[in-house]
Amino acid sequence: MAIVGRMRQEEIWDAETAQAYDTPGTGMFAPEVVGPTVDRLARLAGDGRALEFAIGTGRVAVPLAERGVPVTGIEWSRPMIDRLRTKLRRWHTRPAVRWIWPALTAATNRPPIGR
Repeated sequence: MAIVGRMRQEEIWDAETAQAYDTPGTGMFAPEVVGPTVDRLARLAGDGRALEFAIGTGRVAVPLAERGVPVTGIEWSRPMIDRLRTKLRRWHTRPAVRWIWPALTAATNRPPIGR
């Protein structure tokens, strides 16, 4: 697991942080921030796929996938992935978002891919 300063990644991106991370409609989640970002990425992806590093709770990945771009994300924080998984359960037709958790990849040499 990565260490930042004297803190381990899992201490920075813990369950409490993941729970408070999403702020729908404000700050970096505001439509005027997310909208242009997703528009640009959708144009760049064209008919292809997207790979997002630090997918987190899916702030960009979920709306991008809703636009028809399949997204695979890499995330170190298990609590952030848990929030993403919860968010994806709210959709009747789930957008195409997959994630890889590198901590398990290093231990098993096989990527744990979720959907």
